[in-house]
Amino acid sequence: MLGGESQTVPSHLLGGEVSQQFRLLVESVVDYAIFMLDRNGYVVSWNKGAERIKGYTAEEAIGQHFSIFYPEEERAAGKPAKVLEATRIAGRFEEEGWRVRKDGTHFWASVDITPLYGTDGNLVGYAKVTRDLTDRKMADDALHKSEQRFRMLVEGVEDYAIFMLSLDGKVVSWNAGAQRMKGYRSEEVLGRHFSIFYPPEDIVSGKPEMEMERVLAEGRFEEEGWRVRKDGTRFWASVVMNPIRDQDGKVTGFAKVTRDLTERRKARETLLANQRELEQMSRATFRQEELFSVIAHELKGPLSVVYGTAELLRSRFDALPPEERGSLISAVAEEAMRAVRIIDDFRVLGRLEPSELADADLTECIAAAVASFERTAPERRVVIKGPEHVRARIEQTYVDRVVQNLLENAHKYSPRNQPIEVLIGEPQGDHVSVEVLDRGPGVDPTELDMIFESFYRSKRTAGSVSGKGLGLSVCKRLVLSMGGSIEARPRPGGGLCMRVMLRTPEAKFPQAE
Repeated sequence: MLGGESQTVPSHLLGGEVSQQFRLLVESVVDYAIFMLDRNGYVVSWNKGAERIKGYTAEEAIGQHFSIFYPEEERAAGKPAKVLEATRIAGRFEEEGWRVRKDGTHFWASVDITPLYGTDGNLVGYAKVTRDLTDRKMADDALHKSEQRFRMLVEGVEDYAIFMLSLDGKVVSWNAGAQRMKGYRSEEVLGRHFSIFYPPEDIVSGKPEMEMERVLAEGRFEEEGWRVRKDGTRFWASVVMNPIRDQDGKVTGFAKVTRDLTERRKARETLLANQRELEQMSRATFRQEELFSVIAHELKGPLSVVYGTAELLRSRFDALPPEERGSLISAVAEEAMRAVRIIDDFRVLGRLEPSELADADLTECIAAAVASFERTAPERRVVIKGPEHVRARIEQTYVDRVVQNLLENAHKYSPRNQPIEVLIGEPQGDHVSVEVLDRGPGVDPTELDMIFESFYRSKRTAGSVSGKGLGLSVCKRLVLSMGGSIEARPRPGGGLCMRVMLRTPEAKFPQAE
């Protein structure tokens, strides 16, 4: 984009000899139409890019009013004159819109116009840059250096670093945009190798030299990447490099254009971060809705039994034999306890209170949990193996919940004639192990970690065995709160081994950092 300040053109630049170096720079850039208008809007200079984009040769364009580049309806509305007026008032004009080529076809253009003033302060014309963005509207702007007559146009561009390099990569020209962007004054940078603008890792890898080789081989190089300012700070840059050729077609150097896209990159990253946050919020909302649905579904079963049994007792209490009354009351108590356990599982998932760890007899705690389980499932045989009176640093209610959840899980998936085994290991250093083994269908190795996630159901059993997918998630949270760990392993011969590692009394509980 052109600079926001109007430019003063020394009178000798408007009629005197111009620098061949800058003429080569501007005339070699073919991606941009770079030309000058007089104060009334008539074309007074023309480059190859203008000829390529608009279709007019220099002989055809010079002397023509620039309104020929506008669609008929905009000419009828007086837009070209309004553009020049807006440029004079604001000191610059910038827009994207439809323009017309010589053959009448339309193209979408990015347009920048800057007024030029003579040393006497009078308006002498305008510097105009146009790029065809029909196929790529966000393409990098071409960089132009020109002879003395075009120097004001180039120096008026402050949003781009536009400079030339020699064949060996040394800076031979420098514009105001380059000074503003990179921090070097022209006397500090001229004659230095352009690798000073690259991060150290790019210099070591030979990236600057590779870019020049690409330009020579392919005729152009374009990328976005990190560049370095004089003060050492980095900025995200859009870079375009083209070869500079003399009239014989020989490459004499390189034209290089750099634009600072750091803010655009930050905005893009912020947008992506916001999108990720929205996605996470959406997933959280979905999981919350799923949680409420599961709670309602899971509580419906035991509450229905409680309600139905209570109604039966209320309506036929006197007619029922005492033993049947006792059986029904026991059923109500069992279903009520089941509802309590479901609610407790959800409470553990939602908020786990700090555990009160103490030195306790792990063997006795496990035996009590097994006995409690056997009362609810008397048809299932449970075998406990291991040393007596193994001690661990635990919260006994948590261990009871973990063992019963693992037993219930094994009970659901194991054949009825197969016992569930509970193995208590000898203490090993700071830990002691407890394993619950079944002979069920097991779990696919790819799912061994996922089965501890809330609501996850193994693909092998999701359709054949009921459940809410919470038991193992509850176990994991309880075990972690005691400073332990839990994992699932395939059991040799078929089935699953759930292994819990708990800390011995001698172990130090890990402190939060």
